[in-house]
Amino acid sequence: MSATSHWLQKRIRMTPDALALTDAETQETWTYEALENRISRWKSYFLSRKLKKGARVAFLSANSIETFALLFACSCTGLIFTPLNTRLHPSEIQTILQDAEPAIVLVDEEMNHLVQNTHWSVVRLSDLLQNLPHEEASQLTAQPEETSLMIYTGGTTGTPKGVMLSNRAIEWNAINTIVSWGLTDEDRTLTYMPLFHTGGLNALAIPILMAGGHVIVGKKFNPEDVIRELNEYRITIALFVPTMYQMMIHTGKLTDHPFSTMKTFLSGGAPCPLSIYEFFEKQQLPFKQGYGLSEAGPNNFMMPLDHAQRYKCSVGKPMVYAEIGLFEEDGTEIHTPDTAGEIWIRGPHLFSGYWRRQDETAAAFQGGWFKTGDLAERDAAGNYLIRGRKKEMIISGGENIFPQEIESVLNQMPGIREQAVIGQPDDQWGEVPVAFVALSNPHLRTDQIYEHCKAHLSGYKCPARIHIVPDLPKTAVGKLDKRQLQKWSDTYTIAD
Repeated sequence: MSATSHWLQKRIRMTPDALALTDAETQETWTYEALENRISRWKSYFLSRKLKKGARVAFLSANSIETFALLFACSCTGLIFTPLNTRLHPSEIQTILQDAEPAIVLVDEEMNHLVQNTHWSVVRLSDLLQNLPHEEASQLTAQPEETSLMIYTGGTTGTPKGVMLSNRAIEWNAINTIVSWGLTDEDRTLTYMPLFHTGGLNALAIPILMAGGHVIVGKKFNPEDVIRELNEYRITIALFVPTMYQMMIHTGKLTDHPFSTMKTFLSGGAPCPLSIYEFFEKQQLPFKQGYGLSEAGPNNFMMPLDHAQRYKCSVGKPMVYAEIGLFEEDGTEIHTPDTAGEIWIRGPHLFSGYWRRQDETAAAFQGGWFKTGDLAERDAAGNYLIRGRKKEMIISGGENIFPQEIESVLNQMPGIREQAVIGQPDDQWGEVPVAFVALSNPHLRTDQIYEHCKAHLSGYKCPARIHIVPDLPKTAVGKLDKRQLQKWSDTYTIAD
């Protein structure tokens, strides 16, 4: 394989003085030329360490613009950038390090306690940044099929796996996003999505950098600060998870600003409650949701804004360079509208495989298609509606029940702040749906919640049990942690 000029090199040559990255907390800002210089310094450091091609460079840090310099430096030196989840327990970090076997672990000061008792080569970022080599910017090249980024899956349904993304996959996701979503060098995004997650890196940040736009990186999510920054930086497109939107709505501050430059508020990472759609519709603010996962993109669908309110909760149609199909368990493709099937994806933006898990990689693919494990329906107009995880589908008395359908009904009941539904074994029915709810009205009773469900759902879909909890467990990226709920289900009693 011969290396080719990295796309970022070409972008830097086109707009060297344009703003590329800004740290929202420190106000440090890099132009594209400054980003190139930073990448070159990291390249020189890695060469001085004599790191071999394919070596993993683990990174444990809060959101920082330094993340992008490191990622691109790894991309241009044949190394694999491996950002680590900063919200994990030290023992969980150790498990991932044992799997990745990094040549070096770069750690910022705040996260040093997470790796104090590890035998891996740990280097504190604050010490290193003062001594990075000062050299002239060097040519940025990369080999398309080399893995340059490894993201560990959230592990909500099992042990985290390293998802290997090649330079090719990252580049094609960016191209696909720019073409399908109409991004330009006028676009500016504010990201508080964790940069150890594909949503933080690949959903908007890298596509906007490819387009020549400006990426503002936030460190600690505070809803009032975020609303202010969206206006101060004149953001045009931004991605947040539903939990973040709920927090911003609850401040009451979202109604204080016109958001005159905002083209799209995007929701991702978890199903978006209808109440959020309704809030943005009432405020006449552009809003839609997307669908993706670490192994594919994460961007796979596009939804024109004039369709977003008409087809609420839909993620739209496949992007230009992504093929999407719905399939039966036996691999038969589904062409009938409004029929649920597993989402399979095909395209140049797919991952290369799971790190050191050949069997699981082989099982995830069929005929060039990646089997996502997610369920969806497609309407007559070709729009897709996500139904949830295949493993989460509840089969009760032979009937298929989608937790998301029950969650949507619960979300419409005043007094319920958050909700989640899982399946539990049942001697009579095989499985039954069980609901967990967190309340905004502490006087709401479970029998009232059940009657609300009964008024909107078939009897077999109504929760067999309803647990009232203070808050629902979430992963580091704001997704409901249903694996934790399964553990809770044995300890919570029905509350009246």
